[in-house]
Amino acid sequence: MPGQGKRKRRQEALNQRLAARTTPDKGRWQVVIETGDKAELRAHLRRLQEARVDESMIRIDTLCRRPVQQSTYQLSRFVPNPSHESGNEQRRTGYRYVGPADLKTLIRPGGEGHSVRSPTDFDEWASLREAEEWAEPFTFVVDGTGTLRLASRRSEHVTCAGGKKVLSAGEISFQHESGKWTVAEVSNQSTGYCPDGSSWPAVAEALDRVGVSRPSGFTHEVVFRRCSSCQQINIVREADFVCAFCNEVLPQDWNVDRLGP
Repeated sequence: MPGQGKRKRRQEALNQRLAARTTPDKGRWQVVIETGDKAELRAHLRRLQEARVDESMIRIDTLCRRPVQQSTYQLSRFVPNPSHESGNEQRRTGYRYVGPADLKTLIRPGGEGHSVRSPTDFDEWASLREAEEWAEPFTFVVDGTGTLRLASRRSEHVTCAGGKKVLSAGEISFQHESGKWTVAEVSNQSTGYCPDGSSWPAVAEALDRVGVSRPSGFTHEVVFRRCSSCQQINIVREADFVCAFCNEVLPQDWNVDRLGP
């Protein structure tokens, strides 16, 4: 049937990626609840979804017993090993710019994003913002020293970073509540640097340093992959690890900064 081969490749890619992400060396399945009450199961599942836990990292097992009325449901989530996360190469060395070369011509001495290293720095930066600027996210990078740099959303990440490597990059919005600043939304949406979701710890550390309350991870995580066949960079949506340009299966691991098969 038309399209059957493509659907099969997508499912194979999804299965391979899930299997690679949940191997014993990368973490463990943690039981959230075991219950025979379906309503209680749905309530806990809903809480995980509201917390934006990746649904591919959630599983439900049915524990069959006799009589059948005694059967229970076990809800689990996969918890990565901190040691595995800390081994990411890009977290140590940084991400280089991989976007359009012509945007590098916009780089000017002193044109980097505003450097924010402390709560005082953040308060000063916030006081200089016009009311309309808060209506949309800001461009951010975490530079090679771990410093948070902020610029208007219309700014390119490569200019915000001064053309240098970054530990992470994306878009971020803030809100002021009960006398303190908090992160409303934050993503790794940067098609110039295409950072992996594992770059979050660098963002967390930078935000903690400046005294801004934050979520436990990106509120919107973008998955970037380079096709090993046509070399095009893809944004993977809905776990569809198939190249949008040539229909080849995309690699399971982050590879944007690596050319060739």
